[in-house]
Amino acid sequence: GALGTGISAALKFTSAQVFVTFDSDGQHDVSDIKKVVEPIFSGEADAVIGSRLINPEGMPLIRRFGNWQLNIITFLLFGKMVTDSQSGLRAFSRDAASKMRIQTNTMEVSSEIISLISENHLRLREVPIKAIYSKYSLSKGQTNLNGFKIAFKLFVEWLFG
Repeated sequence: GALGTGISAALKFTSAQVFVTFDSDGQHDVSDIKKVVEPIFSGEADAVIGSRLINPEGMPLIRRFGNWQLNIITFLLFGKMVTDSQSGLRAFSRDAASKMRIQTNTMEVSSEIISLISENHLRLREVPIKAIYSKYSLSKGQTNLNGFKIAFKLFVEWLFG
């Protein structure tokens, strides 16, 4: 998928020691990048997820509920409990990024990343981030139907590996 290709290209063509992923829907505040890279630079984590749900102020209730469901499914399938399994704002050390062999090119990529973090026994931290909800970002977000599709695809992938 595109995210996996981007990470591979960054590993191949740069000497960067930290890599950040950032959704393009306008939902993330660029100033939060500093928060997600800090635990990697300080040696506390290999991977960091920016969690919109540690302080969910402004997050629509339906989004919280859908995300909570996907968090539970991600935990049941991959054994890693997080507060925001669908966050697009993440950071990886160079070593962790080299282990992100992402296959998915659809919405379940966030859960796949958590499965790879778990499989590779990477140290994971979550940090609170602010989410920006505009008409545009809300139109790009996941619906309950998308959440169900993600859960179904994750289950099938887990079952048939």
